[in-house]
Amino acid sequence: EHRRRGGVLEHPAGSHEVMSQDFIDPVFWQPLRKTKPFSDDMVFSHDILFSPFARFVDKRDIVSWWLQKHQPCVFGRIAAAKGWMHYCILTDQDLQRSDQYLAELVNRELLHWKRRSLRPTPDFSTPAHGFMLLVTSQRVAFASPDNNLLDFAHAILRLIAKEGVAPVHWQTLYLAHPREARCLRFRFTVDYFGAQADGRWWHDHRVPGGIAFTANSVGHMRWYADWYEQPRKSDWILRQAMQTIANSADTQYGKATWLKSLPDTGLPVVRRLAFPFDSRSSLNPVLRDKDWTRYGGFLHTDHSVREEFFNESPSPDGIDFQSWLQDFTYLYDPKSDDHTRFVAGEECAYSEAVAEIGDPEEYADIETPRIQADSSLDERPPPLRSIFEQCQGWQLYPEEVEEMLK
Repeated sequence: EHRRRGGVLEHPAGSHEVMSQDFIDPVFWQPLRKTKPFSDDMVFSHDILFSPFARFVDKRDIVSWWLQKHQPCVFGRIAAAKGWMHYCILTDQDLQRSDQYLAELVNRELLHWKRRSLRPTPDFSTPAHGFMLLVTSQRVAFASPDNNLLDFAHAILRLIAKEGVAPVHWQTLYLAHPREARCLRFRFTVDYFGAQADGRWWHDHRVPGGIAFTANSVGHMRWYADWYEQPRKSDWILRQAMQTIANSADTQYGKATWLKSLPDTGLPVVRRLAFPFDSRSSLNPVLRDKDWTRYGGFLHTDHSVREEFFNESPSPDGIDFQSWLQDFTYLYDPKSDDHTRFVAGEECAYSEAVAEIGDPEEYADIETPRIQADSSLDERPPPLRSIFEQCQGWQLYPEEVEEMLK
């Protein structure tokens, strides 16, 4: 009951930039949770993430399960289910340490992520097309979405964005061909999620535990399939991207992003691009009469930290909204400016990747996570077993994942 009504644990004040005295002062805890508790899935996840008995593997698994069930992004759901997501989890204890300590911890995990994804042959490593930096803290989860939390989010983002704070932040991932002397470089944007989104107009950007930054490369996922597994249909990325937007939460305030219906002419916004699918009947019915070139939104999906998220009101009232016309074409159109760096990949010398992340022949270790690590309830800490038992149904069945990959 204490947890549901917004009660928090007392913690000593931080003394460095990332955790300021203002941020942890109880006056800044959001009043919304006193009247509108977190959703049950968030509460169950918090029971694990805030537990003193939880190990890293427990926290990683509960977040992975939650993503598979409760996130609209199809690519993220697949990555979580297949073990293709790399997690860096910061705790309240970590936040009491110096900024240098946090930066070293985060950059070490970024390096592990890039290394396991460079040459992911079955006998070497499991790739991670996505990365999640998750701050798990009761103080952060219950904090008001105000300027204090905005400053905190910028401070966390600076740990992974060396170029400083800007509207759009980028990450880079490399993929080497398993047999040929080829290497592709992918550039893609970093996105923000927060527990504060639960029950607000930006509900799709919620995450249990606190706040998170994610980076997910659909190009790396696509070329990994082509080079290391089984090539997928040419329209696979577009179909899953459109399905992601179709999955957006229909809150009491409406949708934050939405597919655009085709006009009577049947022509999309970008008229030069013909219908890119085999047939309409091959599509999910919710996609058949939708524009395949543009979609709408009250948030821009490329922006990393959006100031419109940092508002106490759960509704969009009082926020100066503009409707964005957002792009699908970069996913499949070679003429799009972003197609190469996001999806097709930029040809680069293998030596360039080695210069940034090191030579695989010299790695002392490589992370190869077990997808079903500690899946048995008997292997969970006793105080957490009943919670995991309630949450294990969030996992996707293998056949569900395979259907998404078709």
